[in-house]
Amino acid sequence: MAAWQAAPASAFQAQGIATGMQVSGFEDISCWEGWVVADPIMNANGSAVFGSRGGLHLLSGAGMRQFNAAVCSSTQAPADWKSPVAGPAICS
Repeated sequence: MAAWQAAPASAFQAQGIATGMQVSGFEDISCWEGWVVADPIMNANGSAVFGSRGGLHLLSGAGMRQFNAAVCSSTQAPADWKSPVAGPAICS
């Protein structure tokens, strides 16, 4: 919750999350290679992507580009993170 509350508006924008959304917690949390994907419990659908290196933080635009590149190019990344329907990574 602290990482969510401390995130700048630009990090929410980079992930397509409306700023000011009230979150009561997170569910369906999964981790891989320093990234954490969690579904915020709020009045909206979707996942949030955090980085854990250097302290837990909501990923910025640059962080999301690194996340997408790593997840999409690795056979070891969680398969559901690559889902074109519900995955948090944008793989082309």
